[in-house]
Amino acid sequence: MQSNQMHRSSLSILTVPVMCDREEGVMARTIIQILLARTFRFGKRGNMSDTGMHYVIVGTAGHIDHGKTELIRKLTGIDPDRLKEEKERGITIDLGFAYLDLPEGNRVGIVDVPGHERFIRNMLSGATGIDFVLLVIAADAGVMPQTIEHLHICQLLGIQAGLVVVTKSDLVDEDWLVLVMAEIELLVKGTFLEDAPILPVSSITGEGIPALIETLANMVPKLRTRFEPKNFRMPIDRSFTIKGFGTVLTGTILAGSISTGDFVSILPGESDSRVRTLQVHHDNVERAWAGQRVAVNVHGIEKQTVIRGHTLCAPDSFQTTMMLDARLIMLADAPHPLKYRSRVRFHCGTAEIMARVVPLESDQIEPGSSSLIQIRLEEPIVALTGDRFVLRSYSPLQTIAGGTIIHVTPPKRNNINEKDKSSLEILERAALPEQINTLVNMSGIKGSSINSLIRQLGYQREPILDQIKEAIAEKQLHSLDRDYTTVLDNENLEKLKASIFDHIKNYLEQNRLRSGISKEELRSSFTFLPVSVFNNVLEHLLRDGRIQQTGDKLCSIDHSVQMKPDERKLFDHITAILKSRQFEVPTMAELVDETGESRKKVDVMLKMMVESEQIIIVKPNLVFTRELMDEIITRIHDFFRSSSKLTVADVKNLFGYSRKFAIPLLEYLDAIAITERKEDYRQLHASRT
Repeated sequence: MQSNQMHRSSLSILTVPVMCDREEGVMARTIIQILLARTFRFGKRGNMSDTGMHYVIVGTAGHIDHGKTELIRKLTGIDPDRLKEEKERGITIDLGFAYLDLPEGNRVGIVDVPGHERFIRNMLSGATGIDFVLLVIAADAGVMPQTIEHLHICQLLGIQAGLVVVTKSDLVDEDWLVLVMAEIELLVKGTFLEDAPILPVSSITGEGIPALIETLANMVPKLRTRFEPKNFRMPIDRSFTIKGFGTVLTGTILAGSISTGDFVSILPGESDSRVRTLQVHHDNVERAWAGQRVAVNVHGIEKQTVIRGHTLCAPDSFQTTMMLDARLIMLADAPHPLKYRSRVRFHCGTAEIMARVVPLESDQIEPGSSSLIQIRLEEPIVALTGDRFVLRSYSPLQTIAGGTIIHVTPPKRNNINEKDKSSLEILERAALPEQINTLVNMSGIKGSSINSLIRQLGYQREPILDQIKEAIAEKQLHSLDRDYTTVLDNENLEKLKASIFDHIKNYLEQNRLRSGISKEELRSSFTFLPVSVFNNVLEHLLRDGRIQQTGDKLCSIDHSVQMKPDERKLFDHITAILKSRQFEVPTMAELVDETGESRKKVDVMLKMMVESEQIIIVKPNLVFTRELMDEIITRIHDFFRSSSKLTVADVKNLFGYSRKFAIPLLEYLDAIAITERKEDYRQLHASRT
């Protein structure tokens, strides 16, 4: 019986609205399997694909034993406590789930969170995705420590709507109730609940429950909808297995939608899977949307590989990170300032990760103040610009701060300059077009890609692409390839062009005798750029008239080889030696001996003469003038008019070269497609016939 009860408890999100006792565990399991196996259908509250519906998550908050769970039972008829220990001890330990059908036809998901201070981490996981909070305060106890901490957490997470429910109103007289409500008004002053209704109820007598339902029915349709063009993302709060069906993952969809048959990824861990079935509020559905709690049955994923804090998401649309730039808001009642590299507990989505905090604007952050910070995580997480987070002190456990993630791929830094500060502030408050422009600017001369922008902002490809194209049309951004692999703004495009131009100039200043730098050598200093982007920037420089290209050599438009008197003397000397030798080509060692100069000086001069195409160096070290090589090629062509085969002996007869010279010459002629080798002879290259 115990195993059946545990099985039933672990599957409460898939059970029917009527709770089974321990003896009915087997029946509950059978019903669950029937629900999963039957043909997909729509929920009783309308077509689940109707994006016009309001999909809202209502969450509880408040101190332990203030009646949160009992209130949900009274509202919904569902017991959100699913663990055996919860029922035995009479307290909520982990997250519980239910749903409520409102009079106007909207069905809201409900998340019940534990109120004990020891389970704040579970409360934070449940607060992810909450649209509307029920702050529950018992009339006979009033405001308590976790009342305050839960309200702080809701405020830090950016929850903007809710109301206060004063439970156990049947236990106090009217005068006491008035005092409690006055205390609550002081508590919520200056928070998002300042003007919210305060409703006394009794979960025992039912008094006030109809008024609460009516208030919810009036307020829910006014909440913002989540139907933005974003990719599917669901922080996972539970993972369990159903025998015969595999692993089921549950959570609140933060963005996008998911359908049966969809491919999905689980991050961190890079696991990929496919959706077998979906359930929303016990109904099998074909599609689920942002703002709904969903149970996702996935193919081929082992339960133990997925934990609370992982994220189920659309493939190739998100990334993990271990460093974040963020805006921090310290609570006024935080016990002490937050200092450099303070170790904290970082809560975001359903994850709790240890982290270090680096203040960027001062040495420490005082209680009640706000600052830009860098968060350095000890484990990877999926996060986006705009996500909210909460910080709790390492020890003692206490909520001290929270804020908004601004940049998910920042450079490591210990402080911040004015330009970067301004960029983060723009990214923090701007709409999508300006966010894209700012992220592209922050990426520097390396540029940003459309895929990178998708992973940082969470939007689908189309709206990101539309904004990029519009910015390109307005000449705010530039795409340096067809697939938007690299996008730069005006500032960084000019910086990149200047960087490449300066590299060319500096190279030629250090190599005065060279006519230019080869594209291959230049490219080796800019390997962070895709080849197409590198070539595109060179085209920009050529069109601007800042550089010129001769063959494979690039140089500034005003560059010319400038020789000093002693260099000119050496150049003339080498030229005279080469012309006097005719077919008796010298080696480089012989040129060093005959000129009386150092090997280094001769090498430099020969490189310049090679680049200017005045000489050709044939391996290993034979030096030919351009004119002599042209004459050799002419004689080779003449030879093939009367013969189809050219041997080493023929080369010796034609030019007087020994085998030591003839073989390197023939290999050079093969390399430039004058001849081609066949066994132990050469024939005229096919392209020459």
